[in-house]
Amino acid sequence: MHQTSFKFRVISDLDVIDSTLGVDILLEGGAVMEYPYKQTASPKIYSYEAELQVARNEEPLSTTTSLHHPPPPPKMSMFRAKKLDIGSFVNIKIIRDHTKRKVFAENEPERQALRYIIRNTTLPARSRAEAQLQLTQMHCYTRPTQIRGRCLLGGKGRGILRDFKLSRYNFRLQALAGNLAGVQKASW
Repeated sequence: MHQTSFKFRVISDLDVIDSTLGVDILLEGGAVMEYPYKQTASPKIYSYEAELQVARNEEPLSTTTSLHHPPPPPKMSMFRAKKLDIGSFVNIKIIRDHTKRKVFAENEPERQALRYIIRNTTLPARSRAEAQLQLTQMHCYTRPTQIRGRCLLGGKGRGILRDFKLSRYNFRLQALAGNLAGVQKASW
């Protein structure tokens, strides 16, 4: 008995292409899920990128992907500098904050470009949706909200005076010692 099947490829939420060979659904990262009309087994998942890598005699990164189990996000250790150029008190929170600042500075132009594309209503909805997807898939360290002001002397994250980058207690000690230019104890 001849098995009939339908083929459509969902390129984004907006574009659907129909044909009559099989059913393909394009997933994130170029992966394609194939559903035959009479489905007897689980859907077969393959990637066009993996096929291209095999054709080029390159080692494929991964031949299968899953919608429910995306690849793990990059770990912080891959961003961390081998040598820290911090001239202050160092603890793990300061190292993390330093790493976040460097990663944010490297990725800020790309984030700004993606945000511009997302907000530009004259562009097609498909390109705006793709830009939104790329922006959401960027590492969390590329977000400006991850950066926190910390005290240069003690590493505290709360009660920081932004102009001096010191916690309020260290600010008081430095001001009383006369180490801060233009700061003196108030008297009236």
